[in-house]
Amino acid sequence: NELRAFLPYNAVEFFVSYYDYYRPEAYVAASDTFVDKRSSVNDDLDRLRHSATRSLHSRRDVVIVASVSCLYGLGMPSSYLEN
Repeated sequence: NELRAFLPYNAVEFFVSYYDYYRPEAYVAASDTFVDKRSSVNDDLDRLRHSATRSLHSRRDVVIVASVSCLYGLGMPSSYLEN
């Protein structure tokens, strides 16, 4: 809300990782063990991501607050609009 108060005429959106918990897959050579990937998605954060994407496609005055890790594998903007 602080950034929104500073930029009252802009759309301030949040695009952060939607995982509450994420553990990547791994291989432990010492014990010849493969550890599966585990994750838990937060639906509220997912809604914020979709709101940010929608604003980028519909407005010119958007400010996005983002984390770097959430940008990986995002895909093409045209394919987002098709889905």
